[in-house]
Amino acid sequence: MIRPLIYVREAAVEQAVERLNLPVIESKCPANEKTKREDAKMLLQRLSDEYGDVPERIIGAMQRASIDRWNIE
Repeated sequence: MIRPLIYVREAAVEQAVERLNLPVIESKCPANEKTKREDAKMLLQRLSDEYGDVPERIIGAMQRASIDRWNIE
């Protein structure tokens, strides 16, 4: 997750790419989709399937904790 984009959902990025007809460059990295980042993404998806929108809840909790750099006010 790129921190400046923490509030932007992957689906929104995909929609923007399609709407703006932006090129998509596939990763040639042999570790692509076999990383801890991908594992975390899949974990968040499984938790969201069971408990609701987990990423939104995490961000909300960080904002309520008054951590200055997480607030977008």
